[in-house]
Amino acid sequence: MMEVTAWNNGYHAVTGGGYGLEIKVADRDRYFDKEWKTVRIALAGIPDEIEIYVVESFFWEGDCPALTSQSIGLWLIENHYAPWPKRKPPRFRLEPDGDARFVLEKID
Repeated sequence: MMEVTAWNNGYHAVTGGGYGLEIKVADRDRYFDKEWKTVRIALAGIPDEIEIYVVESFFWEGDCPALTSQSIGLWLIENHYAPWPKRKPPRFRLEPDGDARFVLEKID
């Protein structure tokens, strides 16, 4: 199980663009495979999983890996998790659930 935080590029677009989930480097290295081009995430309240393209240069290089997706952004906005107060992004549990599949749950 990983603890992740919501991520934003600083614009908080109502379209959901620029949002994602920030993953700790140690969790990225432990739970993700460099061969995966996409991952699937089950979000509370959405019947179908979302598929997120793993942007290699953004996810595997540097010290701030994030999975970005308009679908995540819209889900964050619709569930009133976004926008959030400066430097206080909401926290979530991201649980591995099979090959390249995860379940996301809010941490209270």
